[in-house]
Amino acid sequence: MTRGLVLCGVLLGLTACTITWSKPGVTQEEYARDNYACQVDASRVAPTSDLNAINVSAKDRLYIACMESKGYQRK
Repeated sequence: MTRGLVLCGVLLGLTACTITWSKPGVTQEEYARDNYACQVDASRVAPTSDLNAINVSAKDRLYIACMESKGYQRK
């Protein structure tokens, strides 16, 4: 049971990494900086050290909100 929850948490945590983002005029360097900053911010607010599904889901939502606040759109 615990292994299943951990695996589920890890898979949910990968969700934000698989989203494709677009923003007109952004360079790869700017995207990389913004992406990293949003990942760090989301991790600070919703740490996933215990890999529970609630924190992973919250981290994903925070990451997405951060990227959207920087002007990125999901493809």
